Amino acid sequence: MRERPPTLELRVVSDSGRTERSVRLPRTARAALLAGALAVLGGLVTVAAVAPSAVRAYRAHREYDLQLARRLQLGTRLRALVESLSNLDRQAERLDQRVRRLQEIYGLAGGPARSPVLDLVARADGESIFAGAIARGLRLAESAEARVERADRGLAALAAWETAHPGEVAQLPVRSPLPEGVSVPTSGFGQRRMPGAGELEFHAGLDFAAAAGTEVVATGDGVVLWSGEAPSQSGPAWWRLGRIVAVRHGDRFLSIYGHCERVLAARGRRVEAGETIARVGATGWTGSPQLHYEIRRRAVGGGWTAVDPGIFLLALEAPAGETAEPAPGGPAAPPLPRAFQP
Repeated sequence: MRERPPTLELRVVSDSGRTERSVRLPRTARAALLAGALAVLGGLVTVAAVAPSAVRAYRAHREYDLQLARRLQLGTRLRALVESLSNLDRQAERLDQRVRRLQEIYGLAGGPARSPVLDLVARADGESIFAGAIARGLRLAESAEARVERADRGLAALAAWETAHPGEVAQLPVRSPLPEGVSVPTSGFGQRRMPGAGELEFHAGLDFAAAAGTEVVATGDGVVLWSGEAPSQSGPAWWRLGRIVAVRHGDRFLSIYGHCERVLAARGRRVEAGETIARVGATGWTGSPQLHYEIRRRAVGGGWTAVDPGIFLLALEAPAGETAEPAPGGPAAPPLPRAFQP
């Protein structure tokens, strides 16, 4: 008897178990169904094989995003720290400058700037994107520490000098000659073009514009050497200053106040720092009320050298520096009149 080929039959059965409908699938349908099942099975096998790699790739991408966000946070924090170090270095620089200005006034020599901090800049990782910021931060930290250490040494020397010379401290002309907030600097110390004439001259002091009648005070304890207009034999540089008060501060400094409207301290009078000695005016060669203020320091040879008053005005953020001298071949500061000298 001839065998019948296997067939595939789909039946729809009711809840009672009765066959409601049956469908016999032809050979082509069976082949298509088998092919579909094989495709689904192949897809499942492929997914099972690829899934671990996909999960690892996803995790790696997620980790990269987290690391990138963390690096950005670190970069922001690093920049803030470097900016803080920069501010600290600027404050240390201002402190160092003020100490050096006092050393200049006291006649003390500042020591060399040395830092014990190791040069860690060379150790910074050159491959890191933060290497530049780290190197700058290390340089700023080293600079700030060097300035603070130098200032500490200078302060110790200043304190020792002040303890040993209490009388000289009171005589130092370190106050402002005008009340705070009532004047504006108009001309600095050094070479300049003569107002109105255009000729090159050496301006031996500072000029401050202020209202007429403003009080002019002694910048340190001293004795008035001159009060009034300069003597006729002094020369035009001194005539141009109109009414003048000159004060001797011990054996080392003189302070000079020009263009005064009135002079209130007579020759030979002892004055204290902060005492009113004159009033701002427009006497001499000036078109508006102002004060000409200068300081002379006794030189090694016995003469009197003009120095920048900005170094002595500690309330101003003036840079520290050595005594300013005329440029070679340029005009020099006018010599001090004999009547002004102790």
